[in-house]
Amino acid sequence: MKAFRDMLGIDEFRDYLDALGYGARMATEEETARLGGSGWGVDRQCIALDEAPFDLVWIRLGGAVGPRQNLKAGAFRMRVGPVPVMSNQVLPLQFHYCVWGDPGETRHELRAKLRMRKKGFWNPEITDVRWTGGRLASLLDRDTELAETLRDELDADESLHVKPHPGSGSVRIVHGCTRTINYSLFSSDLLQFHQRLAPPELVEAIGTVAERVRSMTG
Repeated sequence: MKAFRDMLGIDEFRDYLDALGYGARMATEEETARLGGSGWGVDRQCIALDEAPFDLVWIRLGGAVGPRQNLKAGAFRMRVGPVPVMSNQVLPLQFHYCVWGDPGETRHELRAKLRMRKKGFWNPEITDVRWTGGRLASLLDRDTELAETLRDELDADESLHVKPHPGSGSVRIVHGCTRTINYSLFSSDLLQFHQRLAPPELVEAIGTVAERVRSMTG
C-alpha cells in the first residue's frame, strides 16, 4: 500500500498544497470515514485542507486512457523471451476535491460538467469551454474569468465535473487526468508532476467552483 501511495505522490501533493497556503495535512480516520469509501488504501490517499474552499482531496485511480495518450507517452509492452518488458505506462487519475454539505433535494441542481471545444488531433488545443447541467452549471457558465483560466490551464485530455454524493454529505469536484510513469525514473519527479498537473491557477479555479457549491449547500 505504501508503494501505491508513493506512486500517486500523496505526500508530495500534500506538501505542494501546503506550500500554496491551503493548510494541507493527511486526513484523519474520522474525516475519511465521512466519504463512505472502503476502497483499498483510501485512508492513506486523502488530504485535508484547513485553509481552502474545499475540505478534502482524495486521489484515486479511475477513468480511461485512449490510444492517442499511450502513443504520445511512448507506452508499449513487449517480451524478450519469457521476460515481459514495459516502457512508460499511462495511469488514469482522479482528484476528488470534496466540499462538505448535504446536497439533499437540490442534488440535481448541483450537477455540472465542463464541455470543451477543441481543435487539432495529435496535440489538441482547447478553444472554448462551457458548463452544462443544473443551476450550478448556469452560475459557473457566467464566470468568464473562470472559463478563461480553465481553458488556459487544463489539458485537452483532462476533464472536470461536479457530482453530489448525498450518502456522504458531500459534493465532489472531480478533475480527471493522467500520469505517465517512466519505470527507469520511478517517482523521481512527483513534485514537478503535481506542479504541472495542478498549477496554482487551476487549484484556485477549482476553489472558485467549491465556493459556488458551498453557497448552494449551506
